[in-house]
Amino acid sequence: MHQHTQQLCDALDQLNVPPTWHEASRLGVELVDHDSTAAGWLHLANGDVVHPTEDGWVVNEGARRGRPVRSGELTRVHNPGIDPTARVHATAHIDPTARVEASAVIGRRVYISADAHVGRDAHVGAASFVGSGAFLGTGTTVRGGCHIGDGAVIGAGSDLGSCTRVSPGAQLAQGTVLESAESTPRQATSARIAGSRSFDPWVANQIANTVERLSAMNRD
Repeated sequence: MHQHTQQLCDALDQLNVPPTWHEASRLGVELVDHDSTAAGWLHLANGDVVHPTEDGWVVNEGARRGRPVRSGELTRVHNPGIDPTARVHATAHIDPTARVEASAVIGRRVYISADAHVGRDAHVGAASFVGSGAFLGTGTTVRGGCHIGDGAVIGAGSDLGSCTRVSPGAQLAQGTVLESAESTPRQATSARIAGSRSFDPWVANQIANTVERLSAMNRD
C-alpha cells in the first residue's frame, strides 16, 4: 500500500464521508473511479482501492483491476476508455489504449498517445501532444502547443502555459503553475522545461516526439 493511500484512509476516518474528486487530489491522491453503487469504493490512480468498513476506511488489495503502466515514479493501474461526458474535438487523436476521464476537454489537433491518462476536468489545449504513459491529474490545464513527454506526471490542478515542454518521466507536483514556455515551474518535484515557439506548434510537437524516439533507439 502506498503511503498516500494510508494518509487518505486516515483522513477519511476523520471525515467519515467519501471525498470529491478535487478533495482527494488535495489529500495527495488521484481518483480514477468513484463507485457510488459499491458502498463508496474509491479506485486510485496507483491501483489501490479503498472502501469504508465498520472500523474505518481500509484498502482492498484484491480489488485492483486493469494493467500496470509506469508514469514518472508511479506505477499505476490503467484502464483505457473515453468517458461519455468528456468533450473531444473532432480533429483530436486519442490512442485506443488511452484514458480520458469525465468532463475532460480535448482541444483541436491534440494528440493523446498510448496508455496516457487525462484526469477528470482536465483541459488540453489546441495542438498539444501528450506522450505515451503520461498522466494529467484532476483539473489540470494544459494550454495550446504544449508537449508532455512520455511517462511525465502533471499533478492535479496544475496550469501549464502555452508552448511548454515537459521532459519524459518528469514529475510536476500538484498545483504547479507555468506562466510561459520559458518560466521555471513552481512546486515541481522534478521537471526540465524548455520553450517551443514554432509558427506551427503541432508540427513542432511531432518533430520533437520523433527526435525523442530516435534518441531512445540510439541509446538502446
